Amino acid sequence: MPWWVARLPPACLTTARSQQRKSNDGHQRISRPGHRANRGTGRAFARALIEHGAAKVYAGVRDPAATPDRNVTPLRLDVTRPDEIAEATAVARDVTIVINNAGIGSTGTGLLNGTFDAARQAMEVNHFGTWAVSRAFAPILARNGGDALVNTLSLASWVGQPSFPGYAAAKAAQWSQTDALRQDLREQGTLLTAPLPGRGGVSLLRG
Repeated sequence: MPWWVARLPPACLTTARSQQRKSNDGHQRISRPGHRANRGTGRAFARALIEHGAAKVYAGVRDPAATPDRNVTPLRLDVTRPDEIAEATAVARDVTIVINNAGIGSTGTGLLNGTFDAARQAMEVNHFGTWAVSRAFAPILARNGGDALVNTLSLASWVGQPSFPGYAAAKAAQWSQTDALRQDLREQGTLLTAPLPGRGGVSLLRG
């Protein structure tokens, strides 16, 4: 059992994964990041926290009205929008664990062909989005006793992927950022941990 589930914290925040969708013309369409805490990995995190005694769980989502779990408090959160991050920190001031699970694939950018648009978006969400949320909530975690920051990485953080190079590069940057945060936040008593699921563990890289 992951330790951050077993600790039974008073309040937690989990951000959600985004996805890339194909339109009817076959082109990739990138949706807004931070809208899937009502399904997939984000929902699994939220439900596990509730089942193990978390008094309150905030879920960063695109559409708060679409959150199916009644015992989850939805927050509108696009991790690439500073205004929405600021609004989330203003509401979720009691959190003791923050789970950065927002992410997006970049299958629209090939290693030797295609535009860099999808790869740039992956970097904005996976790397800079995680960084922005971590930076915003670090003072709140410090005030509430330190506890934990969880950054969901990927095995692609360590191994180059010719099939989805933009995603792998963004995850590698996120891994480096996570290690830096781990060193820096240690002084305030915040444990930083980073699960690295394989491709089968997440849906955003599936066809």
